[in-house]
Amino acid sequence: MNLSQVKLVVTDMDGTLLNTQHEVSSLFYHLFEKLKQHNIIFVAASGRPYYGMVDKLSSIKNHMIIVAENGGLAIQGNSVFLSNPIKPKNLLRIITIINTIDNTHPVFCTRHKAYVMSKSKPLLNLLQEYYKNYELIDTPEIIEDEVYKVALFHEESSEKYVYPSVKVLEKDFKVKLSATHWLIFLKI
Repeated sequence: MNLSQVKLVVTDMDGTLLNTQHEVSSLFYHLFEKLKQHNIIFVAASGRPYYGMVDKLSSIKNHMIIVAENGGLAIQGNSVFLSNPIKPKNLLRIITIINTIDNTHPVFCTRHKAYVMSKSKPLLNLLQEYYKNYELIDTPEIIEDEVYKVALFHEESSEKYVYPSVKVLEKDFKVKLSATHWLIFLKI
């Protein structure tokens, strides 16, 4: 393969870079070394949190760009070059609507941890893989870190039970359905 014209390689994590066991193949690291030899920038992008991506790619984290939280945070080595948190007053708007939706479990995503207002067993099982560093909270007012994403989990269907209540916020936020159970909010 001729890599002389390639400058950048970007990949998603789940279903692309990670295998079905949520692991990076050892074969990838050989390819990564070839990319480095050709001065090709490697970017891993995901809806996963930054700390979760670093956990998966710890041996190369300082030699790549990590785009986490669906584009809300981008870091190269120790340098943050994109930080797009939701403003506290806008977060309050989201929380006000979330509180009116039954069986909806919010996850507030920050750079270093996720804050969860639920003890839903299906949600807590998912957190073990995607948001290992999480804290159960009673109220979002205790969150002092910048929130990059609010992920809403519904055990049956976010499209059917959550989206109709939050679509009014689409003019001010990126509101995206993700798989069957998730709906996410990001700053525009």
